[in-house]
Parts: sequence; structure tokens; C-alpha cells
Amino acid sequence: EHASSSQRPCSVKALRVRYLRRNVMFVLFFVTLASAAAFEIDPQEVANRTALLLVLLLTTVGYKLVLVAWLPIKPYLSFLDKYILACFMLQFIVMAESMAVLRLHCKKIA
Repeated sequence: EHASSSQRPCSVKALRVRYLRRNVMFVLFFVTLASAAAFEIDPQEVANRTALLLVLLLTTVGYKLVLVAWLPIKPYLSFLDKYILACFMLQFIVMAESMAVLRLHCKKIA
């Protein structure tokens, strides 16, 4: 039997892209988005802010390490590599902003 055009089977590449989008990019998006929770923590609570940001950063590092085992090694950056680097950069920006707010907040108090 032939499948009708509306029931055409997906290619392996399309399934892999869908899998990576759903199980890697989607999760990393929310891990990176969770970095915004640091803005809800009082600037004086440095330990809590830093702990949250480091846990999220280490989660991203863990995902990256797992992906290295899954994906083939290529001499160029794939879209997924660039996406993960962007997640790292956003998390570092939030961490730097938190440290800047702490310094400014301490100067106001002193």
C-alpha cells in the first residue's frame, strides 16, 4: 500500500531536527529564561542570586556536554552550537548585570 500525500512519512533528518528542537532548544530556552528569576531576588542577597545563576549555567553546560556525545564533530558551528553559545552569553550577561547592580547598590548604602 502507498501512503497518501497527506500521510507522507517524515524524513530521518526532519525527525532529528524536530527531536533536537523539542528536547534541546526548547529546554535550553526555558533554562535561559529562568535566569530572569534572578531579577526577583533582592540585590543584597548575593548568595541566592549567584546560586541560582550558577545552577542554571551548570545546567546549560551539562546539556552542552551531552550534545557533544550525540552530535557529529564538524569543523564549523552549526545552528544548534550558535544557539547554545547565545544561551551562555545571555546567562553571563545576566550574571554580569547582577554583579553590577550589587556594586551600585553597595555604593548607595555606603
